[in-house]
Amino acid sequence: MKYAAVLVAALACSASFASGPGQPIDVADWVVLDPTLQVSTWVERTACHNMNRTSPALCHLGLFFHWNGPLGAGDPVGSALDAAGNHWVIVEEPSSCPSFGERERLYRCGPAGGCEQVAWIPRSKCSDGGEFRPFGLWIDVVNGYLYIRAETGVWGDQSSYAHEVHRFSGLTTMIEVMQTFTPQAALGFRVPVMPEGMDAADHFDTYTGPLTKPLDFTQAQPLACDYPSAPPAVGDYLSVADPLADPAPGTGRYYLTSATYEGMTRYGRKTTAGVLSGRDPSFLPACNAP
Repeated sequence: MKYAAVLVAALACSASFASGPGQPIDVADWVVLDPTLQVSTWVERTACHNMNRTSPALCHLGLFFHWNGPLGAGDPVGSALDAAGNHWVIVEEPSSCPSFGERERLYRCGPAGGCEQVAWIPRSKCSDGGEFRPFGLWIDVVNGYLYIRAETGVWGDQSSYAHEVHRFSGLTTMIEVMQTFTPQAALGFRVPVMPEGMDAADHFDTYTGPLTKPLDFTQAQPLACDYPSAPPAVGDYLSVADPLADPAPGTGRYYLTSATYEGMTRYGRKTTAGVLSGRDPSFLPACNAP
């Protein structure tokens, strides 16, 4: 974090704007400090001009606040949460002209605390130049995009002001969060009041098999059989060791537990032509665990 702060200070003090004199500030003027992120103009100023009723929905983004913690100098302008639980916060940091004008800083703050600046955004050019005012911050947690709605224009020319939307890509996506799940070494469940609709259960059998469409339970393989050693009570927590290796990428497996009571075995329901019935237990192979 120390090195990032030194770098930011050097960039801020030597600010050179990519947009020319008399032009609004745009994404070419931004300094992105995280190489995993990319920023682009998502909705042009012409499409958002004057916020008319025909402008795209993202032109009308409002501010969303989820942040209550301090971030040094300046005040939070807006914040949002991504799929990984990080807070993304825009902080306004006023600065005197004519050095480099006001600035906006974009921070990413982890769920456990600690914030890292990921971008430096000029707010004004202090001269015959543009101005940038962020008004909305929104995150698409499914696809990993952060959108910022801003008003941009040129000082002294109110007719030039219009809204546009910028987009950061490279945030954590929802599928990436799901794929970080670490399988456990054991499967477990609590004995329900009426296992599979029966008054009780004498024992359980657990199987596993490949995910296919439709599922073929005749291919199920025993994982644990005839457990526990004595009829379980309601609320007992039962666990089964799972020594199998993780499935290969692009494949998967299911786990299935059947309940047996007084010689009757049941393992879930099926629907045929809109009629609900129990699955046929004869499809399951005999449970003889290795």
